[in-house]
Amino acid sequence: MKPEYSASFLRQTKWGDFRELDSGEWETVWRITFRPGDSPQEDVDILNDPSIGFRSRLRGGTEEETELVVTSREHSMSAVNYPPTYSSFRIVNDQVAEIQQIQGLPRDWYPRSDDASVPPPWRGGGTVGSASAIGCRTR
Repeated sequence: MKPEYSASFLRQTKWGDFRELDSGEWETVWRITFRPGDSPQEDVDILNDPSIGFRSRLRGGTEEETELVVTSREHSMSAVNYPPTYSSFRIVNDQVAEIQQIQGLPRDWYPRSDDASVPPPWRGGGTVGSASAIGCRTR
C-alpha cells in the first residue's frame, strides 16, 4: 500500500450544529476559536451568495470564541453549501483574525477552499462582507 493512501491521513471533523428554521431555511452554527483578544466583539458579515441562498456572518462573542452562523436555502449538509462554508472559514482567517479551532478541532483539519480555479468569493455570484469596515484587524 502506498503511504499517500493510508488511513493515517484521515481526520474526522465535526459539522456545525444545524436546525431548520420556521422560514424553511437552514441554520448552521460553527464554534470558532481565536487567540485571546482576537475574537470580534461585533457581528461581521462574511459571505453572501443569493444565487444559492447562502449567507454567513460572525456573531460577536467572547475574547477567544465566536460563532460563524450560516443560513442556507438547502439543507445544512447539502453539497452546495460545502464550498461557501469553507470559503467563509478562509475569509474569517485571512481578513478578520487567525482561526485556532473550528468545532474544537485544529483549523487545518478543515479545507480552506482556496483552489485557484474557484474565483473569489467562491463562484463570483456572491459578495464578501467588509471586516475592515467595522475595525477588525485585516491582513
